[in-house]
Amino acid sequence: MSYGLSSLEILFVIVNLCGNFRTHWCNIHWNNGLIPQTWEDPSISNSEVEGAFGDNDPVDVVEIGERQRKIGEVGYEKVQQGKKK
Repeated sequence: MSYGLSSLEILFVIVNLCGNFRTHWCNIHWNNGLIPQTWEDPSISNSEVEGAFGDNDPVDVVEIGERQRKIGEVGYEKVQQGKKK
C-alpha cells in the first residue's frame, strides 16, 4: 500500500508482496481503506496473534457489503470488531 505523506490527498494502492498491483478475477464484496493519521508500529506485537506486528502503514479498514463504493465516496460504518487498549 502506498500512502502520500506530503499531500492532503491519500494515494491508496494495494500491492502484493512482489510489488505488483493486486487484482481480483471477479467482483469482490468488500472495500479496502485506511484511517488517516494513524500508524501500525512494526516494533509492537499483537498480543492476540503470535508473530503479528504492525506493517508501518496507516490502520487498515475493510468494509464488507453488497455494493461497490464510488471512488472518494464517504460512508458511515459500524465497527464489528476492534482491539481494546
